[in-house]
Amino acid sequence: MAIVKQPDWVVDLDELGLIRSLNWFNLNRTTRFAKKEFVNYIKSNKLCDDKYLKQDFDFVATDGFVSSLLSQGFSIPHSSLIYFNRNIQETINSLIEKYNSKDKTRAKIVDNGPKVDLTLGLVEHEIDDFLEDFSSEFSMIEFLAGNSVGVNIAKRYGKFYQKYLNEVLESFDKKCRQLKEGYSFAGKRQLNKYVK
Repeated sequence: MAIVKQPDWVVDLDELGLIRSLNWFNLNRTTRFAKKEFVNYIKSNKLCDDKYLKQDFDFVATDGFVSSLLSQGFSIPHSSLIYFNRNIQETINSLIEKYNSKDKTRAKIVDNGPKVDLTLGLVEHEIDDFLEDFSSEFSMIEFLAGNSVGVNIAKRYGKFYQKYLNEVLESFDKKCRQLKEGYSFAGKRQLNKYVK
């Protein structure tokens, strides 16, 4: 798109002159131009801090075109100026609100605690099912991959279940009478299956 030279409008624009100039801007300038002019107008008049303008924001392109006119020294009708100032203030307020809410959400702490407990509960359910009839199609590797459990969390699972496996292996030795009684419902062959 070739850049078209801006016409020479009367410095004091009436309603009709403002509409004509905005139509010209709408046909011959981009939204990017409007946003640049809008930001420059806010910065030059020091209407808000620059840190709020660095983020992406929504605005009305017409406000950018009016900003361009005002920056060039044109004057617009009082009613249009009031409307424009109200729109600018609403945009600035939304920028500040968005910036402040972004600061609060930035310090988000990722907690894998509940997911670990839930996943461990599912594994324990599978173990209980296995202990009922000593047959299961449960595969720990497939289960962990299906639940998007990473290597570090899987290692924690291993440490958690190792104490139970140690109990079962200790019951094989029959040194501890309580463990022997606790696992008396199953034979050595079934408990070996459980360990695997």
